[in-house]
Amino acid sequence: MKRMLNRNKQEIYYALFKELEIIRNPAGHEIGRRPVYHNPVRAMVRVTPARGEADVEIFGIALIYDKVMQYGKGKLPIDETAVLFVDRMPVIENDGSTETRHDYTVTRIATDINYTTVAISKTAT
Repeated sequence: MKRMLNRNKQEIYYALFKELEIIRNPAGHEIGRRPVYHNPVRAMVRVTPARGEADVEIFGIALIYDKVMQYGKGKLPIDETAVLFVDRMPVIENDGSTETRHDYTVTRIATDINYTTVAISKTAT
């Protein structure tokens, strides 16, 4: 049975989806929407260095992702709309917000009896 050893965990930050904000042009007309996220939250999780064959079986062969993140079942409220700061740590302002762009998005989540496994994909920079 796999164990979630503290020495295998690394610091990441995640931000949960809050709402879609309306973007308006100078005349006041709606020209689009952009996602708004809650302030980033620190977490300690296991992150694989890269995609592996064993991980492919968890999510299916057609799924494309870059890394796998794993933590104890029910420990974090991460869902498929969350964004992640894995390789690039956010600069947190005094009010808890950040202007740092996230570097990963959640692709798929799989939960078993003990762990939650999350496939994550690198965003374009």
